[in-house]
Formats: sequence, C-alpha cells, structure tokens
Amino acid sequence: MLFLVVLVIGVLYVVSESFGYKPASRLAQVGIPTYSLVMAVVTLVRDPAQWPWVFLAVPVGMAIGWFQTTHVRVRRTGDRDRRGRRTVEVRRGWSYALGWLLVFVCGVAFHVALDGVLPWDEVLDDLASDVARDIFSFLLLTSGLSWYVWALSGSAGYTYALVLRLTDPAVSEALHEAPRPGHGEGWCPSPLQRLLDRLGPHAS
Repeated sequence: MLFLVVLVIGVLYVVSESFGYKPASRLAQVGIPTYSLVMAVVTLVRDPAQWPWVFLAVPVGMAIGWFQTTHVRVRRTGDRDRRGRRTVEVRRGWSYALGWLLVFVCGVAFHVALDGVLPWDEVLDDLASDVARDIFSFLLLTSGLSWYVWALSGSAGYTYALVLRLTDPAVSEALHEAPRPGHGEGWCPSPLQRLLDRLGPHAS
C-alpha cells in the first residue's frame, strides 16, 4: 500500500513539473535523447533480430515527441548562460505530460508484443523506475532498459527538442551549440547544427 501511495505521489510530481516554467538546457533537450538513442543501438546490436521493430518504435516516438510540443510556452529570461546564449524557460503543458505517459504505455505494449505479457506488479515497478529516472536523470546511466524503451524515449525527446528549435527563435538560440571557453578559434558547429541554422528561425 505504501508503495502505491509513493508511486502516485511520484507520478503526480512528474506530471506537475510540466506545468511550471523550467530552464531549457542542452543536457535535457539534446544530451539525454542522444544518449537514449545511442543506447537503443547498442542494445539492438546484441539482438539484431529485433531491428525491423525499430521502423515502428522510432516513428511512434517521433509522433509522441511532436505531440508534446503542441502546448509548449516559452519565455525569455533576459539572462545569458556562461557561453553567452540568451536563456529561456519552457512550460511544457499537459500535452508533454500525456506524452510522457504515452511513452511508458507504448513501452509496455512493445514488451507484450516481443516478450509476453507483463504481470501487473512488474508494470508498477517499471512505472516507478520511470518516475525515478525522470526525477533523477543520473539513473539513466545505471538503467538496463530494453531497446524499445530507449528508442521510444530517445526519439520522442529528440523530436520534441528538434521541433522547438526549428519553430521558436528563443529556443533555437538557447540550445545552439557554442564553443567551450578557450576553444573559440577555429571552432565549427556540428553538421546537425549547421543544418538547423539553415532550416530554423533566426533569433532577433
């Protein structure tokens, strides 16, 4: 009973985080989704028979990521980070919270399709682990997740950030690559950043 109470509190906390303004950071919007996608590939290498399922998991994750952007609000803070970028705060809204739950539900659905039905107590354990990873990002480094969980969360997170970077000048600037201190001379952004610069909005 105590476990269920704590789990409900954890889920409500994670959901409530979508309704407050939080600083946009490259770690959350770029680093973590990239890590998730890399881990999906690493996990799939061990089980190549699962590769065809990627063509379902990734589009599903991308659709969820796009949906999560539909009620986002962005505001400038007037401050700059240590690399000179103007910072923004993002209110993700109910669509982001629902998308977070959809990623979990889709992960369970993939488990049922590929590995069999999950007992109810294991579903709750997985949800508790998902909540913990959302609150404490460092737990991702110790998570032995299935490839489809990595792929769903990574593609959703990357798409969410990509759509915002392509449509909102403030987010585009806040998440723009920047040279590390002392590495400005001869520095060149990545090919992806150069592509985003061509396609995305220009911050004023």
